[in-house]
Amino acid sequence: MDKGKVVGKFVSLAARHNWARKPPTKLSEDELRTLKDVLTAAGFGNVSLVLGSTVQLTTTCPYKVVNEQGNDQLAATGWLDIVLHHACTGLVEFKPRGMIINEVWEDIEQAAAHQPVHLDACA
Repeated sequence: MDKGKVVGKFVSLAARHNWARKPPTKLSEDELRTLKDVLTAAGFGNVSLVLGSTVQLTTTCPYKVVNEQGNDQLAATGWLDIVLHHACTGLVEFKPRGMIINEVWEDIEQAAAHQPVHLDACA
């Protein structure tokens, strides 16, 4: 996975909308693909994004993450919200774009390192 491309698109998406004051009510297919690519890079697997949340877990991202069966993936939803907030905060603080990209990539690497190992996949 190309770090610069995936995270660069994510940071651009963070800059494109006013997430804190008025989050977008609908993202384009390309924007949704960007969020899914970041989730995949973080090790959250085959997931989808749907508008809305069943719990008050998110403050920045209006989308929740669900698995193939349509069940809420609370850890992925919370993680995505935190990383999006992190990117938005970096933009508001006028951090250099490269620094924000590196920080988001570190968030992705940390999340991927904490994903559970599925032992049944090894059998």
